[in-house]
Amino acid sequence: MVSSFIDGGTRRSWLFGFLILFSLIGTIVLSRILWTVVLAVIIAYVMYPAHKKLKSKGFSDRQASAVLTLASTIVLIIALIPVGYVLFRRRFMLLDFLRSLPETLTFDIYGYMYTVETGVALSLTRQWISDLAISVAETAPTMLLKLSVMMFLVAALLYRPNAVRSQFLTILPPNLQKIMQRYHIRVRETIFGIFRVQLTTALATFFMALPIFYFLGYDVFFSLSFFSGALQLIPVVGPSLLIFGLAIFEIAAQNLQAAAILVFLGIIGIGILPDLLVRPRLANRSMGLPPSLYILGFMGGVLTIGVIGLIIGPLLIALILETVDMLAEQQEEHDQNRSSSKDVSAGS
Repeated sequence: MVSSFIDGGTRRSWLFGFLILFSLIGTIVLSRILWTVVLAVIIAYVMYPAHKKLKSKGFSDRQASAVLTLASTIVLIIALIPVGYVLFRRRFMLLDFLRSLPETLTFDIYGYMYTVETGVALSLTRQWISDLAISVAETAPTMLLKLSVMMFLVAALLYRPNAVRSQFLTILPPNLQKIMQRYHIRVRETIFGIFRVQLTTALATFFMALPIFYFLGYDVFFSLSFFSGALQLIPVVGPSLLIFGLAIFEIAAQNLQAAAILVFLGIIGIGILPDLLVRPRLANRSMGLPPSLYILGFMGGVLTIGVIGLIIGPLLIALILETVDMLAEQQEEHDQNRSSSKDVSAGS
């Protein structure tokens, strides 16, 4: 009796139930690398058109996946080397500057003398830098392991790009296959649009920062502009971290006017204008998302799940909009069918 029950019409329901159960267990067990897997899938999505182009040039699946995985690793290393090199070269300058600061700073503002105690703040800053260095050293092996897992997953997904998708679609009814295909297209377009928006905004920040830092008299204006563009890729904080850091240096050197001008021009020209002028327009053009909904998904995702939220947040908003569009199309089709049936009934 039990075998006939399982072999009957409910067998499919049981299998779907087991699939959901094992997926939930897998999510819990693999929670420490869950976002690594998500990032690998996103990278594979972005690289899939290049994979198809390499295959059209005569590369096999294995060769194309190996070339793209190696290329992505090299690009990542090249992107990190300048940042690491500059930080390494400037580390002693920063530490020497912190050690040279006096316990108190006195400012003359329009004839009034103000004294600021810096001892506690400097002690906390030095301790924070030491803790940060220790934390980076402790997490480096874990980060390298996650990076290796991510590159392995990218290579596997590019080697058999349609394997998981075809297996998943075969278990779904034809109507659901069409729905999943729509979701697949929307996810691909949204991910490409997010990367386009981020990189274009970072590039715009770099070019807007160049004249500002040059006008303010910084000899290393090109390096500061490069860091501003790179920090634009970090949500919420962005270039303001660099601006306020430089302002602290100016205040410590008792250049209050320079610090005020730096904060005013930096926050508006480098921190705010690229986000206001570039990001909303590109979001609408590249992803088909209204600027308000893109900012909602962008900020909400970052504040909820961290840096990966800058991709996941807008992606969820895009999937919600796609679902609404399909529901509207379904309702319109239903209304047309009802109207046709009424016309046929009236004619008969």
